[in-house]
Amino acid sequence: MPLYVGGYVAGPTTKSAPPCDLTHLEQTLTSFRPASIRSGFKHFIVAGETANGKRLYGFGKGENGRLGVDWHTGKDEAGTVEIPTSWLPDSVTVKAVACGREHSLFLTSSSLVFSCGWGEAGRLGHGPDVTELHTPKQVLEFQLLPGKPGKVSTSSTCPSIRAVAAGREHSVFVTEKEGYCYACGAGFGGRLGISEGHEEVDVSYPTLCGLSGTTFQRSRYLRLNGHELPNVDDVIAPQLRGVVQAAAGDLHTLALDRYGSVYSWGFNETGALGRPSSDRNHHIPEKVEFPPPLPNSMTNIAAGAYHSLAQSASGELYGWGDGEDGQLLPERGKLTSPTRTPLPEKAIDVKAGFCTSGALSTTGKLYVWGCPEGQDGKPPTPSHEVKEVKVVEDGFVEDVVFGGFDLGGYSLVARSGKVEEEVDKKFKHRRRPKRNLSVSKKLMQSKLFTRAASNPTSSPNHFKATSII
Repeated sequence: MPLYVGGYVAGPTTKSAPPCDLTHLEQTLTSFRPASIRSGFKHFIVAGETANGKRLYGFGKGENGRLGVDWHTGKDEAGTVEIPTSWLPDSVTVKAVACGREHSLFLTSSSLVFSCGWGEAGRLGHGPDVTELHTPKQVLEFQLLPGKPGKVSTSSTCPSIRAVAAGREHSVFVTEKEGYCYACGAGFGGRLGISEGHEEVDVSYPTLCGLSGTTFQRSRYLRLNGHELPNVDDVIAPQLRGVVQAAAGDLHTLALDRYGSVYSWGFNETGALGRPSSDRNHHIPEKVEFPPPLPNSMTNIAAGAYHSLAQSASGELYGWGDGEDGQLLPERGKLTSPTRTPLPEKAIDVKAGFCTSGALSTTGKLYVWGCPEGQDGKPPTPSHEVKEVKVVEDGFVEDVVFGGFDLGGYSLVARSGKVEEEVDKKFKHRRRPKRNLSVSKKLMQSKLFTRAASNPTSSPNHFKATSII
């Protein structure tokens, strides 16, 4: 399962660079089997394995330590590096990665989280004095409200984390057992989802999202030290528990719970929260309502800079927020409530770049739409059509079944793989709710989500992707 890359990993090198084309990919790291791929603004990190064991690789710009290494090649240069893993405990590996604009998070096989990169506004979760890290460091201190948390000296007292997300200047952590969300970093717009009175403050330690605001004042500095915190269910917003996935945009945050409901909070002037009745910002998580007759049963979420996406259990895709650059088909402009995005096939995964969107289909095809140049202040050339992504080698289009992907600021990164395995991963973490979901895991593995025969196509045009090796 090699890695495929298209576009500009580290952004355009000159102002006169050709438009960023995400529809043609080239192969790299041919002997590497990627397991987790995550893109930031001008960098991405992949975790996987070679014949010699587990490996981490970083691509793109590495200043401020965002790739987890000391970067000596110059702030304006980009490259590819193997990330040392001496900071990991023995027998522990990286199972997932999240990349923000200038920082990265690493989730390990033992449910610990490490962070590195630019730490302004507290996005790394290590306190106000840590402004830059070139070697990933474990996030140890969690709190319920903004304030000085007690010192935590061992990893055994930290909550187990099941998922992480990184936005432009903030980070989100989802706990394993309870499904609570914690967040740290820049608070402008209410993106951290913390309690009343602290809505837009910067927070340098992971802080619990969705508190009611007044019930908890007498115990404001208690932490979740690997145990059930007394009365935590009385102070967390009732709807924000059982979370299994989070997504972070520039100024807003999304969460998906085990029953398929989506919640949003943060900056809402672009409509990214999906609340048609208000343009104001919201610091308390609230449920996103989808148009009838669709039940509120989603399986994947994604957050772009100022737009949001959700994929339903039946493979339908919905988008809302800023669609000025074509990232919300078929409309252009601001959408304040979820609107269906027409796709050629059913989807099993969805991702969002800064001004782009993409989907992985049930047959292993990749589709992308939007305009990467929209973020540069250039006159946008939005694509209001879904385009299929192809792999091009030596002028020929290769027949590739994709198994996973992610979108960065100017790039698309993908891996090959079996669609059936990808579907099973998506539902592996879910507990079956008491009420009946519209599509069960068994149905996901039936004819509706069976890989179809692939139809090779050819193209006379050979797109040469920017070299990253």
